[in-house]
Amino acid sequence: MARTVNEAAHAERRNAFLDTAQRLIGTKGYEQMTIQDVLNDLGASKGALYHYFDSKQSLLEGIVERYTEAAEEHLARCAADAELTALDKLRRFFTGLRPSAAEMRLGLAALPSWYSDDNAGARHRTGARLTDRTAPLLAKIVEQGVAEGVFTAAFAEPAGRIVIGLILDLDETTGRQVLAAGPRGLDAASIERTVAAYSDALERVLGAPAGSLVLIDPAALRAWLEVSNDEQPDGAALELEGKTQWHGATT
Repeated sequence: MARTVNEAAHAERRNAFLDTAQRLIGTKGYEQMTIQDVLNDLGASKGALYHYFDSKQSLLEGIVERYTEAAEEHLARCAADAELTALDKLRRFFTGLRPSAAEMRLGLAALPSWYSDDNAGARHRTGARLTDRTAPLLAKIVEQGVAEGVFTAAFAEPAGRIVIGLILDLDETTGRQVLAAGPRGLDAASIERTVAAYSDALERVLGAPAGSLVLIDPAALRAWLEVSNDEQPDGAALELEGKTQWHGATT
């Protein structure tokens, strides 16, 4: 008789490994965390872990995949809300992508490994899955915006893929800016300009009114920069004097 799998128990056990790895990465750092740390924390065997993940790298990919799944579910809820305009759906989607402080620290701890050459394939797979799943939902929002007269995009489906592409590229660009920070700390003004430039590109792709959309709102970006600064070595200072002119959006 073929062995049956309790899918709920399987998912619960898999998530337990991911939860533990996520917490250890946030407290110890990805490079310092070992597979044995995860096993010791859970009281599990290597065989139990390898039933779900074959390496520390695959654990990291699993954590990232959970975040992308949460983003997909959040977008689906925004897209299905019949009471929201197209602009409000996009604004709510972007706002909902804001991570907590703990999630920010986890992301910063994993940045060097995630953007290493070893994880190039994982980044590509994650980006491709996210694009395939979210582009149709974004296309429906674009179509709604065109019908409402706030967007002028001629091709909704490609526009949806371009929007998610901008989000993914902005994420990588700002992540690499953090990794490249020198001993004086992060160049906050440069990162703010990057976000403003991508927000401008988003509006141009959709044909949205200038200043109507922003990919990362100023408060969320400032919080992210402050957490990033806290994680910099040698207490490097972060200049946050509000000198950059923000590409404002109504929320």
